[in-house]
Amino acid sequence: MISNDTIDKAIAETLTYHPDYCKEYGAIINECIIEGINFRYFTKKNGARQSLRGLTADNLLKYILEEAVTIYSAMTELYPQIVQNGKIGYHDYQRLQNNFPNWKVIREEVEKMIQTKSNLFNFYRLNPNRLFSLVDAVIKIRFNSNFYPLYKQDEEFFDAIYTGQQFRRKISDLSIRNRTYDNLYDKINADYQKVKNISNVNINFHSVNRCLVEVLDGSQIKHNHREYALDGELFATQDIGRRRNNQEDSTIIMTHPQNPAFKLIAVADGMGGGEYGEKASNYTIAALSDWFQSLPLSYYEDYELLYPALRQEVQKISDQLYYQYSRTNKTVGSTLVGAIVGRDVTTIVNVGDSRAYAYANNSLNLITEDESLVWSNMQNRVKQEKRNITYRDINNLRFDPNNNQISRAIGMPSLPTPQIRLIPNNEYETLLLFSDGVHDLLSTEDIKVIAQTTSPKDLTNTIVNAAINKNAIAYDEYGRKIEVSAGKDNTTAAAYVRR
Repeated sequence: MISNDTIDKAIAETLTYHPDYCKEYGAIINECIIEGINFRYFTKKNGARQSLRGLTADNLLKYILEEAVTIYSAMTELYPQIVQNGKIGYHDYQRLQNNFPNWKVIREEVEKMIQTKSNLFNFYRLNPNRLFSLVDAVIKIRFNSNFYPLYKQDEEFFDAIYTGQQFRRKISDLSIRNRTYDNLYDKINADYQKVKNISNVNINFHSVNRCLVEVLDGSQIKHNHREYALDGELFATQDIGRRRNNQEDSTIIMTHPQNPAFKLIAVADGMGGGEYGEKASNYTIAALSDWFQSLPLSYYEDYELLYPALRQEVQKISDQLYYQYSRTNKTVGSTLVGAIVGRDVTTIVNVGDSRAYAYANNSLNLITEDESLVWSNMQNRVKQEKRNITYRDINNLRFDPNNNQISRAIGMPSLPTPQIRLIPNNEYETLLLFSDGVHDLLSTEDIKVIAQTTSPKDLTNTIVNAAINKNAIAYDEYGRKIEVSAGKDNTTAAAYVRR
C-alpha cells in the first residue's frame, strides 16, 4: 500500500510542475478513484509518478478519507466552535474560510462517516456526488492557494512552496494533538482491509454529476455542444451557436450533497469577449455551486434564511469577479439566473437578461425581469400608455437593435441588490432557465408549445435546437421584415421537471 505521505508529495510535485491543474485537480483525483488510476495525471519529475507504482483506486480513496479526518481534526482543534455550534468571531471566521476553504463540506462528511455503519469505501463509491464534493474539498484545503501558491513563478516561489509545506505539516501536528477521531481512523483502515481485494464494486456511473465536474474543472466552456441530465428531474443543454467561436455560457444542475431534494440550477452568460466571457461565466457558476454545496440543511427547510444569504453571496461573487479583473482594461462580467429548490419554496435570483420561466397547466409565465436598456424603455412606454406589459411587448424586445445592452451584470463595481423571486413549489410543473440565446430566437408561445409536446428528458435539447435552427421573424409598421438569425449567440437551457 502506498503511504499517504507519498501520495501527498506526488500531488504536490505534480501541481508544482503543472500549475494549470490547480483548479481541476479535485476532479482529476475523483476520476482516478471512480474509473481507475491514470498515472499520466501525476508528473514524472523527481520520481513522483514512479513512487506511485502500485497505487490503487481504493488506496487513493483511503488517502482522501484519512486526509478529511485529519483536516477536520485540525479545524476542531483551532476552532472548536464549529463542532459546538457556538459563535465564532469575525476575524476567526475569515481565517477559517481562508485556511480551510470548503470546511463545511469536510465537517458534514466527517460527521456522516461517524454515523455511517456500512463500509465507507462502498458508501462513497455508491454515492459519487458526495464523493466528488469530499475529494474536491480535501484537495482544495491540502493544497490551499493561500498557503501553497504554486502558480506564482517568481522570486517568492520557493518561499511559498516552503510555507505551503509548513502549513500542511501544521495540519498533521494539530490532528495528532487532537486524538478525538482515532476510532474513525481505525474504521477507515478496517473498511479498507475488507475492500482492497474486491475488484468489482457496483458503481452507478450515470449518477455522477458530469455537469458539476465540468464546471469545477473548467472544461464545460471548451465544448461546442453539451447535454446533461441528473436524477430524472434536472436537465441542461448548451450549444455554441452558429456565429460564435467561444462558448461564453455556463450552466449548473446539481443536488445538495446531504439532501437530493435540495437543488440548484443556474445559467450564466459571460461578457467581455473571448476568454474573458468564458472565465466570467465559469467563475460565477463555479463559485455559486461551491457555496451551495456548503449550505446547512436548515436553508432547505426555511427560505427566509436562504434568500438573504443567496442575495449576499451573489453580491460577493460579483465583487470578487470585479477585483479579479479590475486591473485589466477589459469589461468583464456575466449575467446570472439561478433557482434553488427548497422544501416548499423555490428561490430565484436574476442579474442581467438571462431569464426564468415557470410552466404549469399549459401556461408559461416569465418570472424574472430583464435588466436591460430595452426592457427599461418598454416599461416606461407601457407606463405612459397606462396599461400592463404583455407578452407581445416582451417578444418584440428581441428585434430591437439595442437588445444586447444590459444594465446590470455580475462583475460590475458595487452590484446593486439582485432580483429575488419566491415561488411556491406547487405552483409550477417545470422551471426553465435560459440565456438570451434562447429567448432572442424563441417567443413565449414557441417555448410553451415545446414544453407541452416534449418529454422531460428531451425538453432542453429541443429548445436549444429550435433556437439554433429557426430564425425569428417580425414585420415593422411599414411591412418590412425584421429577422434575428438562428444560432446568433451561445445558447443554453436548463430545466427542473417536478415529478
